Order: sequence, then C-alpha cells, then structure tokens
Amino acid sequence: WLFILCFYVGIIAAAWAFLKPFLIFKGINADKVAFYVGIYGSVLGALASFAAIKINNIFSKRTILIIFGSLNSAAILMLYFMVGADINDFLLIASVSLCVISMSFSTSVIFALMMEFSRKNLRGSDYALQSALRLIFRTVSVVICGILITNFGYGFAFLALSILMILAVWAVWARPI
Repeated sequence: WLFILCFYVGIIAAAWAFLKPFLIFKGINADKVAFYVGIYGSVLGALASFAAIKINNIFSKRTILIIFGSLNSAAILMLYFMVGADINDFLLIASVSLCVISMSFSTSVIFALMMEFSRKNLRGSDYALQSALRLIFRTVSVVICGILITNFGYGFAFLALSILMILAVWAVWARPI
C-alpha cells in the first residue's frame, strides 16, 4: 500500500506540475495557459472528482486503481508525444483535460483508500501520516522531474514518468491491495 500511496499520485502530480511550463516552452501564450490550466482545469477537476465518486461505487478499488492509473499513463504519454508536435488548441485542451481528469480521479481514490487503511481507533493519526507521506513523495517527485527536465529535457522526463506510472499500475495488478 505504501508503494502505491507514494507513486500513484506523485507521478501524475509531477506531470501536472510541469504542464504549465511545458506548454509555455512549446510557445503557447501564457494567458492562454493560465486560462486553460487554471480556470478550465479547476472546473473540470471539480467535475471529475464528482464523477470519480460515482465510479468508486461501481468497481473494486483494485480495478479503479488500474483504470485510473492507465488514464494517468495515457495523460503522461500524451505529453511525451506532444514534445515533438506543434500544439494547436485541440491538443492544448485535450492535454489539460486528460491530465486534470486523471489527477482528480487518482487523488479521489487514494484519499478513499487512505481512510480504509487507517485503523479504526487511530484514524486521525494514520490518515495524517499517510497524507504527509503522500505529500512528501509528491514534492520529491516534482523536484526529481525538474532535475530530469533540466538535464535531459521534457521528452525524457515525461517518458520516465510514464514508465514509472506503468510500473505502479503493474504493481496494483500483480499484487492486489
């Protein structure tokens, strides 16, 4: 569980953190990036969180982790393939949408599982420890992604993140929680 807790959201969070500078690096106007990632992304993320609640009630947690993790992988791979592409409005909206939906879905399932993995008599402290661990790894993954981008470029960093996400999905598939 701790492996999933650390890697699952941390990886997509690193991709999300660098979406804005990546789009600006690709020549998209900063105001357009701010609107689509900030305003549009926030509204879509909120709607996706509501949808995730419904989806969480339909499937098992393992199935949800595999589906949402696969969506994370697709979002990061889309960014990888965009490195060499000209970005038009369709790609801009599609990439922001896929990233924010996968981030919202993943965060919602992880928060639900954090409560399930908290002992009844220690729910507050167990949840707090898991939350702190998730935040620490999320922060570390963003820093490592920044180092990869600085030294090897966006393409390498997005490819590395997608491989890590695929490994996290495989871990869920190979050893159910």
